[in-house]
Amino acid sequence: MKRRESSRRIRARVREDRGFTILETVIAMTVIFASLTALMYTATSGFRYIGLARERQAATGAATRLMEQIHALSVDTITTGMETSDLAGDPTIKTPADCGDGEYHFETCAGEVIVHTTGAPSVVPLNPHTGTLAAPEYPTTFSWATYVTNSDTTNDPYRLTVIVNWADGAVGGAAKFIQVQSLWSSPKGCSATALIHPFAGPCAPYFTGAATGSQGSVAFTGTVNGASITNAAPTMFGAQAESRISAEQVSQVQASAGQSGVSSSASTNGFATLSIAADGNPTTSTANYAPTGSPPAALSPSYGGGISVTASPVAMSLSGGSSGDSGSATTADAATATTKCPSVSGPWPSSQSDGFPCAWARAVRGATVSASVNTTKLLGTTTASAGQLTLAQLSGTATLDTWADRAIPAGTTGTLTMTGQRSVGVMELLGIPAKFLAANVSNDTNTASTITTLAALQSCTGGNYAIRATAGTATAATTTGLSASNPSAAWSGANVRLYTGTGCTTYGSANLNGLTALLPTVPGFTLQRYVRPGGSNHNCITYRVTPSATTPLQFGGVSTTKLPTSGTTLTDATATVSPMIQGEVRVELIYETNQNNSCTAAAAIKETVIDVTATISLGGVTSRAQYIAPPTGG
Repeated sequence: MKRRESSRRIRARVREDRGFTILETVIAMTVIFASLTALMYTATSGFRYIGLARERQAATGAATRLMEQIHALSVDTITTGMETSDLAGDPTIKTPADCGDGEYHFETCAGEVIVHTTGAPSVVPLNPHTGTLAAPEYPTTFSWATYVTNSDTTNDPYRLTVIVNWADGAVGGAAKFIQVQSLWSSPKGCSATALIHPFAGPCAPYFTGAATGSQGSVAFTGTVNGASITNAAPTMFGAQAESRISAEQVSQVQASAGQSGVSSSASTNGFATLSIAADGNPTTSTANYAPTGSPPAALSPSYGGGISVTASPVAMSLSGGSSGDSGSATTADAATATTKCPSVSGPWPSSQSDGFPCAWARAVRGATVSASVNTTKLLGTTTASAGQLTLAQLSGTATLDTWADRAIPAGTTGTLTMTGQRSVGVMELLGIPAKFLAANVSNDTNTASTITTLAALQSCTGGNYAIRATAGTATAATTTGLSASNPSAAWSGANVRLYTGTGCTTYGSANLNGLTALLPTVPGFTLQRYVRPGGSNHNCITYRVTPSATTPLQFGGVSTTKLPTSGTTLTDATATVSPMIQGEVRVELIYETNQNNSCTAAAAIKETVIDVTATISLGGVTSRAQYIAPPTGG
């Protein structure tokens, strides 16, 4: 019985134990939920702080980028500081009203002084000095502000401060603020300007140079028909060209070309110009290669008429139309196949491609520039006229070039070469009045001495002018830097002929390459022609040319200088080719009535119709290059 009872009880107990009770289940679920909740909170909190770290990392990157942008600005921009009007309303800045000392301060009145200037350049991120950065580049919207401070600009470095903050974020109550500061200074003693030394850093070798083909001119003063032309200032000008360069941390190069022209105090004609520049400074607006498109930039003829000088009958003309003066120029901060300059040895379209700065300017005179007087109007009648008198004339093609070339062989600071070159074309001065060139006719004859003088003059100059130049090329070249060649200045193929009244003088290259070539003191020459309007008396027209005793004519002349005077490292070199012709000459035209056959009788009327001094300077060439090594420890 006992065994059967025991088995029955055991089977019953087994049949009734089929799972957990409700209480046990609730307790178990509560424990599991609490564990999962704690795990989820821990994970969510971690993700929020990962988000905060991401925001801070992005803000740090933004602050660093802004700081680098400030460091990339020019020295002038940073030391000029912030725009004064941009400081108002910034709670980080204490104003003069807050502190009472007339200064703006950073954060507190005891903080460093804000560097500011009225009219400071608008260059982000200094002016304006605040802004925002937003998605998609950044995980949230950042606000930024920059500051330049320095309480003692003479002795202390500048402090650059960048602050980045944000309002929304992954973690509430956490600091949402990044501040980056940097001490900034630029070395003192650099030779280059801030435009050429725009970045904080050691001084670099400084090169600067200019090659100039001067315009040249013939100006007229004196009286015509009793009226002064001095105040009217009639002047004729030649073409001009110039190339300039400055290079240190970056480079700036310029090139310009200008046409011939004529001018008086009342009017002008010609003088169209072309000027371009290339600039390596990132803070300025000039492109690093100019002009845009295919070089070179062209200057086309833009004139075709003439002008008359008021208050006098001196008429100056500038003619040539489509064949008039032209010009071209190009500059490059880095010479390549697409940003190119012609070299001295290979003018356009040959080009440099060495990757360094260069410039070229060319002016080509194709116009005829002249100044003349119509004596018929002055003397009143055709029979008394000496005809057209051309005082000066420039004609034929004359080319003027200037170059700038920076070269930096590997491992050296390199050199700068400046070159100017001009060809003469045809220059004719002091023409013979037309009537004196006419064949002898009844009642209107040249004197025997005039015929002899004219024959000698024409044989000398090969034309009807007292001075005539028909060839010649002037070249001036300078190089500075390491392993620099000596400066050079020379004429080649020159041919100038002038009639002195007692003989013929010819100046070739050998003469023009001297220091100066002075015309000997001579009385000039005189031409006379009888004009017999009727009856037995003659009237007499005298044309006289007299060189100035105080400013004698000079022909050519070259000079060079270099520093130091020995060695191949040159710091300053100059080459000059003086104008082929310069000085003063007086021209007179005199009319006398009731003369005998020798023009020696007492004149009933003696009138100086023309008494004009021509001041001549027909343009030279100058080049100068300079090199300044960086200061030791600069």
